Formats: sequence, C-alpha cells, structure tokens
Amino acid sequence: MMTLSTPLRNARLQAVADAIDAAREPGTLTLYTGPRPGNGAAITIEVALVTIPCPRPFAASIENGVLTGVAFPEVMATAGGDAVWGRYRDGDGGFVADADVGELDAQGNPTSDINLPSRLIYAGMLVRITALTLVE
Repeated sequence: MMTLSTPLRNARLQAVADAIDAAREPGTLTLYTGPRPGNGAAITIEVALVTIPCPRPFAASIENGVLTGVAFPEVMATAGGDAVWGRYRDGDGGFVADADVGELDAQGNPTSDINLPSRLIYAGMLVRITALTLVE
C-alpha cells in the first residue's frame, strides 16, 4: 500500500474543497438512504432525504491530512429515512465525492465523514451537520 506525505495529502484535500467551491453556484451535499452505490454511480433506489448547500469556503482548515468543514446551514428534509451516505456535488451538479454518514459518539466526537445528532431523518425536520471531516 502506498502512503503519501502530509503536504501531498493536504493538497489532495484542498483539491476536493476547490472542486466543491468551483462553480458559480454553491456546491451541495445530498444525504441519501442506503444502499450506497459505487463511487459516483447513478442513484437508483436510494432516497434523497435532504439537499444542503455547501458553505463557501467549504474547508475551515486542512491540516495533517484532515479537512474540517465550515458549519452548514440548517435545511428542511424533503423525505424521511435513515441517512447512510452523502454525495457532494459542485454548483453545476457535477459529482465530486461520496461519504459515509454517522452519529456523534457519547462524548460528542465524530464517528464518520458526515456526522448528525441522529441518522434518522423525518420529512419536514431541520437537518444540521454538526461535524464534517474528510480524511486523506
């Protein structure tokens, strides 16, 4: 297995943040029910629960191969279900990345790429991303 230097890992994470921020319109994060399809694959039976506009800039910091995201706005969910994964798109709707959804642990620490107070989402509820990290 190949390992990369920290500066190179940070550069790759910056490229992800730049891709989400690239278009004139803000990028988006859509949370879906399972199953998670292959990387960038078409959405088939997965249900889109909520689409959240990404903040600009997307990254609050990139250090030691970890991108920490800026706080996201609260958005009302359009459907209900268990959030399993999320897809980042640029402002033109182009695929950027897929990520797992988890919940904060008992101490309030993130357990996944995207962390919610609860993965169970109901239509009409406000969804708030409490922690976002991308690890290279």
